[in-house]
Amino acid sequence: MIKFDLPENPKKTGIATDFDGTISKIRQNQAEAIIDEQAKELLLKLSNCYRTVSIISGRPVKQLAQTVDIKGVFYIGNHGAEYLHNSHYQLLQEAIDVEPVIAKIYSEQKNKYSEFDFDYKKYSLAIHYRRHKHPEEAEKKIKELLEKYLTPQLKIQKGRMVYDIGPKNINKGLAIKRLVNKYELEYFLYVGDDRTDIDAFKQMKNLEAKGIRTIKIALLSKEAPKGLIENSDIQIESLAQLNSLFRELLKQC
Repeated sequence: MIKFDLPENPKKTGIATDFDGTISKIRQNQAEAIIDEQAKELLLKLSNCYRTVSIISGRPVKQLAQTVDIKGVFYIGNHGAEYLHNSHYQLLQEAIDVEPVIAKIYSEQKNKYSEFDFDYKKYSLAIHYRRHKHPEEAEKKIKELLEKYLTPQLKIQKGRMVYDIGPKNINKGLAIKRLVNKYELEYFLYVGDDRTDIDAFKQMKNLEAKGIRTIKIALLSKEAPKGLIENSDIQIESLAQLNSLFRELLKQC
């Protein structure tokens, strides 16, 4: 049983989770990822009770919404660049500004490395190397090819067998800050498993200084990055445990 203080007022509470590696198992082929059916059912129930339930992912937001397919959920894609809720779409200007560079990287590099999987997301580009037989060699190659394109508006981030290049000042922490402000939340809970989720946890620490109660939950794996545990409040080890946590939250409904 996972123990944590349940929110007193669901209408002042936000719940958010990453997608890949949390409510969906990591797949060698990203396109094959599907949401866990129990998680989907529980998130739907939570969205009918809590002020906001969000899924924050590096995936393009419309692809994310189509894959998850839960009515009423607030979808946030490209690590916080795109927002979609009840058919209302918003794109941050910083993402628009870097779009030409991202397109240039993809068009120039996509056919040069058959051992990598290029995931072009318009406002960011992810290069996966899960199929590569020599991960350290793959990392070196990817960093070298991406660093050639770096500008002050761009950043490179390493994830679970993936490198991502996108807008420098956009991250999941920014997305959480926007959600808390938009809904005037007093309590926020977030679940993540990768390096980009550390940005979310760090922003939540800043929110705590402003009186917002936060619960930072790390879903651990063999590929968990350094800093994930240190920046979290609670650690879980499986999707089954995450679903148990969701059921605990439903007790307040």
